[in-house]
Amino acid sequence: MMISMTLNFSPQDNLIQSGNISYHEFPAMTAPPKAGDFIALKTVVMEECYSLTLTDYQVAKVLAVDGVCVKLRFVGFERGS
Repeated sequence: MMISMTLNFSPQDNLIQSGNISYHEFPAMTAPPKAGDFIALKTVVMEECYSLTLTDYQVAKVLAVDGVCVKLRFVGFERGS
């Protein structure tokens, strides 16, 4: 399960570098992303004890889209909630 949205900024923006992003203010994605888009998403991860946990928002750049397969590069910076 992924919850995602398209973000209209680049990682060089002051907003991102400050880590003060209010993800809930961005609209949810209504169409597939395009190469070059930045998206915020949550993923489900399996913990050490095999329980499932929903992560905080993570930001990634869309590198390529091939049908339903999307290649991402996660952007390494401090994230807000």
